[in-house]
Amino acid sequence: MPLRFLVVGAGAIGALLGARLATAGHAVAFVARGAHLAAMRSRGLELRSPLNSPAGENPVLVKAGAGGVEFFGDLEEVEKAGAVFDFVVLAVKDHQIAPVAEAVGRLLGRCGPDAAVVTTQNGVPYWFFQDGYKGASEFAGRAVEAVDPGGDVLGRCG
Repeated sequence: MPLRFLVVGAGAIGALLGARLATAGHAVAFVARGAHLAAMRSRGLELRSPLNSPAGENPVLVKAGAGGVEFFGDLEEVEKAGAVFDFVVLAVKDHQIAPVAEAVGRLLGRCGPDAAVVTTQNGVPYWFFQDGYKGASEFAGRAVEAVDPGGDVLGRCG
């Protein structure tokens, strides 16, 4: 059964992950902005990779409407569409997490108890020392200030 993914941030990483998920038969909605969003809406998302062919000459083309692929300009637009997802992939840079965290939290609340967030950031994630942490006890429950100043993201989507 195909799963539904929301990819927030359709740059290099988000577009790659989303295109691969779409070609595997899953429904994927992308959130992008500006000229990148306009290009994807008009021409689709083209992935050239040596995984498709040695010279990348057989691109994967992911177009809106094909197999449940959608392109959105922001999370408010996603919310208005009433879409629900099994996974929300955060493929934005660290400094862009806090501005989308509240909307992601609202989406998760509507998606059901089994919906999950998948992050693609580098470094120590903000939840590292939270529930289930098995390391040194003096770190348990602490936030990583450099990644999530003031625990803002953890408070909104954790």
